[in-house]
Amino acid sequence: MATGMRANAYAEELVSVLLFQQITLMVVVPPFLLMGSPGRLLLRAMPRRGLGRPVMRAALSAYRSRTAQVLLHPATVIVIAVVAFPILYFTDTLSWFLELPSGHLILLALFLVFGMIGGAPLWSLDPLPRAPSFVVRIVDVLLEIQIHAIFGLVLLRSTEPMFGWYANDPEAWGITRALDQAIAGGLIWSYGELPLIIVLIVTISKWRTSDLRQAKRREAQEDAELDAYNAYLAAKFGKEQ
Repeated sequence: MATGMRANAYAEELVSVLLFQQITLMVVVPPFLLMGSPGRLLLRAMPRRGLGRPVMRAALSAYRSRTAQVLLHPATVIVIAVVAFPILYFTDTLSWFLELPSGHLILLALFLVFGMIGGAPLWSLDPLPRAPSFVVRIVDVLLEIQIHAIFGLVLLRSTEPMFGWYANDPEAWGITRALDQAIAGGLIWSYGELPLIIVLIVTISKWRTSDLRQAKRREAQEDAELDAYNAYLAAKFGKEQ
């Protein structure tokens, strides 16, 4: 739906369709891919002999590499969230990409890669080189929500074309460029924010479940220590009597 069904052709004419593609590839698609546990699937499905052996070694080396630790660091997620929108849209780098041969496809690939990097700490069921705390996850999500809200507001209130590639009105569609940008802003506020709100709710729920489990472990440990102390006192006073 995001990259086919004539969406690519329409995205080169309408900002709203391009934003639909970006939101889908950065926010909607990554959770489904990450919850499929691609790492575990690779380890279980890849044969241990023949071609599978070097593939396994390469995958494990990449997992343990410093590059993976940097890419999955919480600060990297924040940098992507803070930098991606301003650089791509407010400097009109978007138009530069679209003017390149296959530039639109390069953009789509970057959207998916950035979405996977940003979504891994939140959705991955595979073990990660660096597991962020729940506080960091919530901060990341809240920051993304704020950036989406600001960018969506800019598009909604803009009356002039913001991008060189989309300078002219899309006459074939019977709408103005300002309306096209307003539709894009509405998509960011609705379609783009809803998955992030779901992520926020799920993260808070996981945090509460984790705290309850830790509380039960501490309670069981304290009960065991108390029972052992009571047994010690009973044995000690029993011998004295």
